[in-house]
Amino acid sequence: MKEYKAKESVVAFIDVLGSSQEMKKDPQNALNTIHNAYDDALQICKTILKDRADKVHIKIFSDNIVLSSPIGKMGLENAAYLIIVLSALVQESLLHYGVLSRGGIAQGDFFSDKVMVWGNALVQAYN
Repeated sequence: MKEYKAKESVVAFIDVLGSSQEMKKDPQNALNTIHNAYDDALQICKTILKDRADKVHIKIFSDNIVLSSPIGKMGLENAAYLIIVLSALVQESLLHYGVLSRGGIAQGDFFSDKVMVWGNALVQAYN
């Protein structure tokens, strides 16, 4: 059995507001608006991160975005800075498309891979 380990990380949870109502009214338009906002936000993040791209993990599911950065050798200050800046850029991109969002940022144990996101930091950021 494989063993997975959470790492001390800084995690942002961003929730897109009103997406359920928009899906009911015009599902195709809602999909295009949100996906284009995500595409723009991810492009901006990649441009900003450049050689630090491996320091931030981005997971998107439905109308939720999770940004995380393991603290490790980078230190808490640098990890927090990356997540704060990227969270602001994501929210700015969403606003450009007229989409409001809310969220939180927390520090704590966190695990992320291709299948799942997990950890106390995610729960705290969500709350």
